Amino acid sequence: MTMSEDTSRFVLSQTKFRLITDVTEKFLFSRSGLNHRYELTNQALINMSTWPSVHVPETDNSTILLDNKATFLNRLDNFR
Repeated sequence: MTMSEDTSRFVLSQTKFRLITDVTEKFLFSRSGLNHRYELTNQALINMSTWPSVHVPETDNSTILLDNKATFLNRLDNFR
């Protein structure tokens, strides 16, 4: 192996490492932002004084009634 081949392999491995690091950091940052958004949404839902009847699709042919906050939050957590 020549010096230029060694240098090329080193540069390539460093480039791969930087790419993996960048992607990982972006994923972690976006995930933490998503968690913050979920917390804000949950707090807004918890602070609601009344709760409407909410019908959501369960299958193509049916819906399910989520008639209280606890049921809705549970389904929301499962969805997330």
